[in-house]
Amino acid sequence: LYGIGTINWQLVHEETGLNGENVANLDGETKLRIGELLDSGVEALQQALQMNPNYSDAMQYLNLLYRERAYLATEEEEKLRWQKEADKLALQALELKRQQTEEEERRRHSFGAETKK
Repeated sequence: LYGIGTINWQLVHEETGLNGENVANLDGETKLRIGELLDSGVEALQQALQMNPNYSDAMQYLNLLYRERAYLATEEEEKLRWQKEADKLALQALELKRQQTEEEERRRHSFGAETKK
């Protein structure tokens, strides 16, 4: 599921450009194809997160797919909504990654202390 999401993001990102600068030049058929890639990528990553709510990498790519949706949005309100959702996921993923790193450090120190005994 993670692989589907990351590949779909990569395919979409190649079309839209670094910051969505190519969107204005895309034809309707390409936008529809990109929309389908976005939908299936989002669905795959949401399923991955249902299976493992602490999957920070899946959160990061879901954030990136939401940013792509913002680039494609035709109304400013919709664009802002997707950007806000993306920002929220990015922060959540960063916090989760920080917590996971701290937990790994605690385990490492704990294991090191036990082996010295």
